[in-house]
Amino acid sequence: MIKMIDFRVMGLDDIASDFLNWCMWKRDNLEFVKECKTLELFSTNVVLHLDHLGNIKRIDRTICHKRD
Repeated sequence: MIKMIDFRVMGLDDIASDFLNWCMWKRDNLEFVKECKTLELFSTNVVLHLDHLGNIKRIDRTICHKRD
């Protein structure tokens, strides 16, 4: 059972409360994304390897060859 915090008592709406609970549930993965700056990378320059739960376990940066 997933424990959830009711953020509505702080004046937030249902969408914000659900989003914050999702962030807390995915906390380990989100901390890894922040640490590795995954969101700043171009999708064509990296390969993400996920585990069976959908968490990022490794990021491989691909070499990009530019034209002369």
